[in-house]
Amino acid sequence: MFTTYDELKFPIQLAEGVTTWTAVELETSAPWFVASLRNEEFGCRRTFLFPTVEELVELARRRTAGELIQIRLVLPPAWSETGDWQLLRVARVEQAVPAEGEDEFSMLVMSDSGSRYGGFPAEPIDCTNRNLETLFEFSDT
Repeated sequence: MFTTYDELKFPIQLAEGVTTWTAVELETSAPWFVASLRNEEFGCRRTFLFPTVEELVELARRRTAGELIQIRLVLPPAWSETGDWQLLRVARVEQAVPAEGEDEFSMLVMSDSGSRYGGFPAEPIDCTNRNLETLFEFSDT
């Protein structure tokens, strides 16, 4: 989650109903997502920060902000294999197809190295013997 503070509001607000900030605080030291969307109407690329892949997918499906073109998973030092901040390229967003009598499985992402992450906070997931449905797939942009 991200926290904002009044003293960090940008002095000039750019649009009605939108608040612009000079900085935000990462509330918890948990992994989060950076999503890039291409907005053809305005001819620009927009970037959003999300605590979960489900919220990211919800915005992407509405397409009001543009077409989802890229996702990165940000791992804070406590979650990273390197012990430092790590930025992973997401190759796919997937959802496990539940087996008969099983509850729906949450969405997950697969990094370009083949590792899968899901849940909240996002953590490595073993999907061996799971039937996975691809929701979004990305080239190496």
